[in-house]
Amino acid sequence: MMKLIIGIIITLTFPIFLLSQSADNIGREFVLCFPKNDGSEALDDVLKLTMINYENKSANLILHFSLDGNIIYDTLEPKQTKVIHIPNKYELSAFNNIEKNTLKLVSSADISVIFQSRTHFSSDACLVLPVHSLGSNYVVTNINNRGDVTFARLNIIALYDETVVEINSQLIIDDSDVDLEDNKSFKLNNDEVFVLTANIIDKSDFSGTFISSNKPISVFTSHDRTSIPINHFTQDCIIEHLPPIDKLGDKTIFTLTKFPSYESVIYSKIIAVFDSTLITWNGNDTLISQGEFVDLVSTSSFVVKADKSVLFSQYEQSARVMYAKGDPFLAIIPPIQQWKNNYSFYSSELMDFSEHWINIAIHENALNSIILDGKPVETANITRVEGSDYFAGSVKVQPGFHQIHADSNFSLLVYGYGVIISYGYTGGMKTERLLEKIMDKHPPQFLASIDCEADVTITELNEFDSGIDDIEIVEIDNMIVQFQSFNKGDTIVSLKLTPEDDSHDSYAILRTSDIKGHVKMDTVQLFGFNIDHDFINYYDTLYFNEFRCDSIRLTNHSSAARDFNLYFENNTQISVPPRFGSISLEPGGDTVIPFCVSGNFYGSITDILILSDVCERIYSLPISYSVQNFSTEAESKCETVIEFAVVSDMQSLFKDSNYSPGVLMKIFDLSGRELYSGAPGSMQFRLKSGTYALIIVDKGTIIKRMIVNHE
Repeated sequence: MMKLIIGIIITLTFPIFLLSQSADNIGREFVLCFPKNDGSEALDDVLKLTMINYENKSANLILHFSLDGNIIYDTLEPKQTKVIHIPNKYELSAFNNIEKNTLKLVSSADISVIFQSRTHFSSDACLVLPVHSLGSNYVVTNINNRGDVTFARLNIIALYDETVVEINSQLIIDDSDVDLEDNKSFKLNNDEVFVLTANIIDKSDFSGTFISSNKPISVFTSHDRTSIPINHFTQDCIIEHLPPIDKLGDKTIFTLTKFPSYESVIYSKIIAVFDSTLITWNGNDTLISQGEFVDLVSTSSFVVKADKSVLFSQYEQSARVMYAKGDPFLAIIPPIQQWKNNYSFYSSELMDFSEHWINIAIHENALNSIILDGKPVETANITRVEGSDYFAGSVKVQPGFHQIHADSNFSLLVYGYGVIISYGYTGGMKTERLLEKIMDKHPPQFLASIDCEADVTITELNEFDSGIDDIEIVEIDNMIVQFQSFNKGDTIVSLKLTPEDDSHDSYAILRTSDIKGHVKMDTVQLFGFNIDHDFINYYDTLYFNEFRCDSIRLTNHSSAARDFNLYFENNTQISVPPRFGSISLEPGGDTVIPFCVSGNFYGSITDILILSDVCERIYSLPISYSVQNFSTEAESKCETVIEFAVVSDMQSLFKDSNYSPGVLMKIFDLSGRELYSGAPGSMQFRLKSGTYALIIVDKGTIIKRMIVNHE
């Protein structure tokens, strides 16, 4: 059975800050405070600090209390736990005011810290996050006041001087220097705590309040003493250390506790960090805005998903009648992304608590791999969570230190009960930055400047982009790829791509993924200078004073259109007509280019035909001629008769002739200027009307001479 309650809190905005330095609740520096517990039945010893050493070496501990400057030095043995009793004077007493009363704990080895507050009929515990897991933006979970004696509180600790804190909430706080009806800010210095108290009955729930600052801060949410549901008789204090917004996730499993006095019930609260957040559970869904929350009540474990970052929290119910076991506690429930595969935890050894439990949620594939204190966990009471691949259940444990691990990540809720008291806290969590992994909606962007080489820039610059994770060359041909070194999470990476052999086309297919998991495939193609040629008309013998135009066919074998410039290197005796100086060739296309030569001196004429493109790549082709005396090279025999003809089509003179290959026909005007030199019958242009001289040369001998009147 499950019911839904929607609460509404004002919509707010906040800045986003840098990546955290670590990814776990284990650390070497902790800053905390001791929020107020209802002291009406206070005992001499209400505050306890439990430390667990994770290393194989002793941890040297320094505890510095800012209230009076007191310093405690202690040692924690390898792989052991220690409980330190904290005097009552270090419990916060401020009421909507600033108090210098914090504890700074420094360790020489990696430790975890659990804080417990207890009076005779009021107790709770919380996991303390290390300094490197803190941040500058928080959203709050809490609960309404029941009366006008015990109150909901926010306890905000500054880690640095000149810390400016902004509270965004719809609550109006009486007797406070901060009027929360509007967005207000205040300043804190190192070791100062601002205690904000909801000292009214109605609308006293801080849930959905946003806290932001210009420097990292630590935030504890608490209630002096409350009942859950709010109208039940017995009350207990609740205390939790809030993770910053960038550590929040979008999916978790709420697990049913072993409440000793009545039917177990899950009271959960899910708070939206962003507008239009869709919450889904057991086939139901609801849309809430930034700062709004849903309260889900269930008698069985269940999965909750969101499409954006949310804060998950779970409350235990009240015992209802005097001297019954159990009472409220508050626990932050880590998202699945922050689960671990091993935990060291502590179940309170105070005699007031007679039952101690842990709740586990784990994927079905690792269900039988759970090892608690060196022994397999009995899984008979760990059952499938409806509609999922996960199992969840409770395991009873003894007071004291424990270790648990499995083959996959799992959640751990540690809790215990006494007569109208309880405690509960999450057994540990990763503290990876998840904000961009969840909110990143865009694949990496690919920007390329391509000409002769390719300069590629891959970016992740949209709001909440998670950063570049990997760049992979999927396929490559005739390409050299130069990577700029980069770190996982970088937002800009540059690459340079160049052809290995620039006479051929080249390409590379790149696969870029970001940390969120978006993938972008891109192809970079560079087009080579892939040209070849064949001569259409070219005879390397030229007669003195002869002017002739030969031709060459150029073919583009690249898969892209190419532009070229053509010219002869010396450009004196041989030249390309100006209109052919720049050409464009489509892929696979060709064109015929004329080049003209003048034999105005005896000997050899040599030049180099140059093709160049915008990349200044060169295709060069030597062209040479031998200039000879006409009379010596073509012997004129007296018996060679000069023939006369009148024609309208010069081609008609040769259509029935059977000349051997290599025979050369030359046509001159009457001034002696050569108009054509080539194979008979192959002339591609029509002469104007007039009289022309024509000779046929075979192997250097003139075999026909004609005077032709072309009509």
